[in-house]
Amino acid sequence: MALLSALATAPTAQAGLIGADVTYQLLTPDTNTVFFSIPTQTITPATSLVDTSVDVTTTFTDNEIIITNTLGGMFAPGFTGPRYLFSGTTITNVTIDNASSSDFLGVLSFTANAIMINFAGISPAVGSTFILDVNSSPAAVPEPSTWALMALGFGVLGGAGYWTRRRSVSIAA
Repeated sequence: MALLSALATAPTAQAGLIGADVTYQLLTPDTNTVFFSIPTQTITPATSLVDTSVDVTTTFTDNEIIITNTLGGMFAPGFTGPRYLFSGTTITNVTIDNASSSDFLGVLSFTANAIMINFAGISPAVGSTFILDVNSSPAAVPEPSTWALMALGFGVLGGAGYWTRRRSVSIAA
């Protein structure tokens, strides 16, 4: 019974970035070279990732990623920009928000578990922001109710077999 209770109260996955895990990597001079990284963190409303190598700060909401330039200067040529690797959520769409600063527009690409932005060759002003609107769906996880029903079914089958054996033993005696 404790197993059924634990399965029935197991947390379910939710859409959005809050509660997902993210790993930050700065890629330069190409998409295969990680120049700087920040270890995996669980995203909360207060999560802020600071990349001191290119002086940008990333903050998260449930459906936005806000990248702020904290120091003037030009991003290196080639590929220079962040890659965000996610687990616990599946990215379904990413668009550049119209509120992004016009001098801080990168080239965006994404997959189901990663977002990459290339800022190569641009010179955003201090305080410029690049804002991404992110749509996501829950990562695929087994439904606790399915597991609970399956465990209950096995328990009923086991109990029926026990009582059938016990009844046949008492009739034979």
